Amino acid sequence: MKKVMFLRALLVVMCLGFCLVFLSQSAVSAAPAYPERDIRFIISWSAGGGTDVVGRQIASQMEKILGVNIIVDNILGGSGAVGFKVGADSPADGYTWIMGATPMLLQKHNGGTFVDYALFDHIAIFNADPASLIVPKNSSNTLAEFVEYAVANPGRLTCANSGVGNTWHVTGIQFEKLIGTSFIHVPYANGLDAAVAVAGGHVDLSTVSAAEAATLVETGEAKFLAIASEERDPSFPDVPTFREQGIDLVNGTCRWVAVPTGTDPQIIGIIEDALKQVYESEEFRTFMRNGKFGVQWKSGEELQTFLDESDAEYAVLFETISIE
Repeated sequence: MKKVMFLRALLVVMCLGFCLVFLSQSAVSAAPAYPERDIRFIISWSAGGGTDVVGRQIASQMEKILGVNIIVDNILGGSGAVGFKVGADSPADGYTWIMGATPMLLQKHNGGTFVDYALFDHIAIFNADPASLIVPKNSSNTLAEFVEYAVANPGRLTCANSGVGNTWHVTGIQFEKLIGTSFIHVPYANGLDAAVAVAGGHVDLSTVSAAEAATLVETGEAKFLAIASEERDPSFPDVPTFREQGIDLVNGTCRWVAVPTGTDPQIIGIIEDALKQVYESEEFRTFMRNGKFGVQWKSGEELQTFLDESDAEYAVLFETISIE
């Protein structure tokens, strides 16, 4: 009897073992073999701007981790909308990435082509930069002087941005409304081109990111008058905030990696793990520090909550301003 019970117990144990091995092998076989080919990385702005520069750095480092080529594809038009639309319409197989940025949240509010951020699965924010006010080297030396002149001369000053309805355009509109004047808004291909136009004296001001203007300021070709962060930015400790100077202007951009909605969660996990390795690497931190780009990490529920709350805030903002 004892022998029979022992054999039965042994048989049960063996069956359980076979089941565990089968389930383990099934789980392995079910896991996506990703990536197996080149990845397309859509950046919706021209080469050389802040979004393109940090995106190419991400692509370069993630290639080494994932072992495939990540091909940057600059798709221009519609202040980002064309590239976003191409990305949203791409197969949700993990082989098309989209560089997410704050303008992705603005599309459905700014009167441009409708592209909703809900059309994407958002993986992780890795960068955040505040807007700034830059002027040519021979312009006003303080924000107070500049505002006094701008208010006395409505419709006379030209303000460069990175495209109609984009973050830096919206920031310029916010600024003119807050001080009670109006600018002539001039679109350029990206924030860097807008900053170069200021340095060259072709326009009177711009509200592009501080990072995109930093080199021009360092070489004396342009001047910072204010930065649109809640507190002074560690990369620009000598630049006072708008709030310090009596103007309640806080705005900027975030950048992240996104994929078309419906992408396999396991693939999303692989991409996020690789992106986190890049984010934590000394190579990436040195690159961002040298370029004066801000670093910030948000993923998962924290990221989705941030996007949803930002979307709601922009909905309120666009009740008070209009894109012309």
